[in-house]
Order: sequence, then structure tokens, then C-alpha cells
Amino acid sequence: MDTNYTVENIRLSGDASPAPNSLDAFFDHLTTVFGPVGTPRLYFQNHWFADPNRDDKGVFVAICKSPAEIASSVRVYRRNVNFLEDLQYSVGGIGDVATLPSHTRRGLAQRLLQASVDYMAATGIDVSVLHTSTAVPLYAKLGWKVCVMFLTTCEIGAGLGPLAQPGLQCRQIDFEADLETIKALYRISETQLVASFRRDSDFYWKEYIGNYQDSRRTVISGIVTGQDGVAGYAILEASNAELAQFRSHPETASAPTINIREVFVGRPIKQGQVELVPLDTFARYLESLVAWAISRLGLTSTDAAKLRFPSALLPNEVLDRISASTGSAWASRTHRQNVQDGGWMWKIIRPIRLPSPTPGEEQQVLGPGDEDDLAKYLRQPVGIYCGCAGNIACPGTERYGFLRSDSF
Repeated sequence: MDTNYTVENIRLSGDASPAPNSLDAFFDHLTTVFGPVGTPRLYFQNHWFADPNRDDKGVFVAICKSPAEIASSVRVYRRNVNFLEDLQYSVGGIGDVATLPSHTRRGLAQRLLQASVDYMAATGIDVSVLHTSTAVPLYAKLGWKVCVMFLTTCEIGAGLGPLAQPGLQCRQIDFEADLETIKALYRISETQLVASFRRDSDFYWKEYIGNYQDSRRTVISGIVTGQDGVAGYAILEASNAELAQFRSHPETASAPTINIREVFVGRPIKQGQVELVPLDTFARYLESLVAWAISRLGLTSTDAAKLRFPSALLPNEVLDRISASTGSAWASRTHRQNVQDGGWMWKIIRPIRLPSPTPGEEQQVLGPGDEDDLAKYLRQPVGIYCGCAGNIACPGTERYGFLRSDSF
């Protein structure tokens, strides 16, 4: 790296000083790089102050000596990830990778990423994950490997549904009063999804999940209840720019995309446990939640829109059954499409143990360089859907699905 730069951590004390590696300078840097594409400063501040696992030693900046400023940055987000089979590993999410245009092509990001790998190895992090839309070759040079994730897009509205169901009440989530209920429902993800994050901190739930702040998007958090003890919750989001364009020019604008950040339905029971419910019950609660959220976004049942979510959250076979159960066309194969997201990349930092792909054999130990085998584990097909009762056969369906609420 050019001798005009030094690699440092951010400094938390004396933020009001002109030190180029202060926390405020870090926020300023991110806003300068990402501001032109609409990312507000508040977004980065929220990601810092709402994160109970934040660590200033996990934020690396390249400081230019002249002029004295942050030229590039990388942050490691500390989390724990579920790998099924009761396995949990520590994970370092790579985010806030940002280089000022005037300092590109000098190897700064690569140097900071290597510093991040060294930090993760020294602090006991097992694996690393990141998402990129443009820089796969850069990360591949340092050992991250692509693990494709499937997404599903459904056409909704315009008479296709979803439809509010009688006897169910939907309202906004109160992340104080409803916290124990949604925490119990979220535990379904531990058996349903590979690569979901554990959320053991109430602070993380209330601030990182419940107090999400991004002026580019509208986020709707809803809970649905009935008289049978069943409850469900969903968090959805939509682009404000897409919504505004559609409202202004409904005849010519593209249909807005509504992302399901997460959705779970079950019957909460004692001690934070949850009982899975039959598919027809699951379908009714899901339909009501999504229909309610769409109305909160200012859309009507006749407005065309698209619903997008990780395919592992609602596999094709489950959507087929939902369409048959509720009569809503939005869930039918005619109105949905599966696409690949090739921006997810993983890297093994320390050896981990995973179940052998061959039944009866001992666990396999994977270390750095075995990322292809890790991808095979993450994307292994499973035969049964674990989000509701009834043992719904889903041949070929993968459980690999990241939830957008945990984005870093």
C-alpha cells in the first residue's frame, strides 16, 4: 500500500476533535461515498449505535496523510449464525466497504479486508459473510467464495390478492409489549433457515430490528392475532422512490417491489416456545399480514406490485398449497418467478465442524480453503418444510436464506 496511507481503527473518544479517524469522521466518510446513491448519514449512525456487538477494533480505515482524511473503510459486524443441527458459529459480516473516488486503484480496500480477516481470526470469529453486487473478483482474491441464494418474486394486487382474512386482527408491532411473542416466533427460523442470525439481545431486537431507520425506504412491521392463540408477524419494506413514482404515474410506472424482510406464524406457548400450525392456518395469517402491510404502504388491492422474499422462507411447494388453500392467485406458479442472487460470499476463518453429507458418517471438519464444501452444506436440499405443521414435501428446496432485517 502507498506510504501516504496508514491503517488504523476508528477512535471513539474525542469525537469532536478534528482527528481523521474519529467516529464522526467515519460517518462523514460513509456519507460522502454512499450519499450520491441516496444513503443517508442516519443509516450508518443507526447501524452503529443500535448494534450491541459493535466494536471499534473491528472498524478499519485507511488514513491519508495529506490531505488528512479517511480514504477507505471496512467494518466487521459481529453476529452468530445458525447452521441447523443445533449448530451455531460466530460470524463476521463485512460491511461499510467504501473508498473515496480520489483514492481508488491503490489497493486500500484489499489491505483493509486483510486487516479484517486478521482481526476475525484473532478474536475467535469462525466464518465471514458479505454481499456485493459489483466486487466479486476483489473478495474472491482474498478467499471469499460465492454461495448463490434463491429469491422468489410474486405478482400481487390487480385482483391477484393477497386478501385480508375474516376474524384476524392486524396492527403495528409494539417492540416492547410484543417482544416475547415475536422472539418466540422468530425461533422458527432456527430450524427453517440455514444462515439466519441468532438474536439473543433484546436491545438488538428493539433498536436494530424495531428502530430501523433509512429515509430511502418505508418499513412496515405488523403482528396478526386471532381467537385460537395463533399469532404471526411480518416485516416488509418498499422503496420510497418506487412508491412515489407509482402514485404519480400509476398507468406508466413500473410496479413497486415489496420485500418481505421476514415472516413467521405459529402458536406461542410457555417459556418462549412456539407450536407450528397447519398450513391452512398459516396461509390465512400470512395473507392477512401481507394485505394489511400493503394497505399501510398506500396501495390498494387493485394496484399491481411485486412481492420478493428468500425462496427458503416460502418454498414453491408451500406457495402452491397456499394458493390452493386461500384461492389467491398471487401464490400460484403462473404469477411467480425464482431468481438467483449471486452476490452472497462466504469465507472460513477458523476450522468448523458440520454434519457429514453421508448419513452415519462422522462430522466433516472444514477449514480455510474449504469454502466450496461450505457452500454445498448451506445449499443442501431438504425434503420437508419446517415453517408450519404437516410435513410438506419440498424436494430440492434449499434452506439457505438470509433475512433482510439483519442487513449489515
